[in-house]
Amino acid sequence: MVDDQDKEIYYPMSFLEQMTWVQEDIEHILNNSTLEKMRSAGVERFGEPGYGSSIKRLLEIIKSDPKNKPLLREIIKAEKELLLFIYDEHTDLTEDYIRNYWKEYFKAYCYVLEQNNGRESNANETEYGKGPFFLVVTADEWNHDDDRWLGIYVSKKDAREAYDRAVAWWAEEQRQMSLSTSQRVAMFEYVAFDDRFREVDRKELD
Repeated sequence: MVDDQDKEIYYPMSFLEQMTWVQEDIEHILNNSTLEKMRSAGVERFGEPGYGSSIKRLLEIIKSDPKNKPLLREIIKAEKELLLFIYDEHTDLTEDYIRNYWKEYFKAYCYVLEQNNGRESNANETEYGKGPFFLVVTADEWNHDDDRWLGIYVSKKDAREAYDRAVAWWAEEQRQMSLSTSQRVAMFEYVAFDDRFREVDRKELD
């Protein structure tokens, strides 16, 4: 249950800042004995005090925030993968994968802070093209249930190279599947000043 106080505290935060709060708690679990304690107790106790309660609460708040609706599937996917890593002994998900996945949000948030540190926006200065950039396989329709997030990049060079690799990979995937799909590779930029994502043309990354 997300109460009014939660909304007052967390909704004004950007999506990236919200996710870094979760990342901090995940780092705490990975760096001490909490992980083994949670595994021994089982998934039924997830969300109880001492068993990931702050992570569950934060994710519920993030999922309930109206501005995060376009990213809801990615948030749910991240939550499911985290639970699989903690509780499913047969999962292929590794600690390095979980740690690095969440660190990408932390790095992206730090990048935004660094870009805006000690600087007031100039009315004649564009706020676009500064990143961070999010690479995704998506569709143009309203339903984005099959979106696949591929990575987060803080520089145009890294974003451009990753985009080009992903386009070639996706073309080969479609060829192997031998079917037509409306999905495509797309790059989105997080725009800090109004806390939203916009799609980026490939030429903008040059």
